[in-house]
Amino acid sequence: MMTNEELELTTQVVRLVINIIELQRIQNSLTEKKIEELILQTQFMSGINYSEAVKLQAKKDLTARYQIHVTPGHSVLADYEQPNWYTDRKDQIP
Repeated sequence: MMTNEELELTTQVVRLVINIIELQRIQNSLTEKKIEELILQTQFMSGINYSEAVKLQAKKDLTARYQIHVTPGHSVLADYEQPNWYTDRKDQIP
């Protein structure tokens, strides 16, 4: 759970990033990576070391605000040559 100070800092970070986005007019070209870069940019500009919780919450708030779709991770695909053991044994499983 975030402290009140972290919540206030997160609000400030989000406002700063929104200002940068609007000044640069990049609302339509935002990506998850760009949001992360902007958060780090505000950290550098402010001279305050943000906690991981603050950075993560700010990123969540901004990706939700600008409806940025998160890039899906990698998935493991099933081996289609594998025999289907479950169908033969499901009557024996309690």
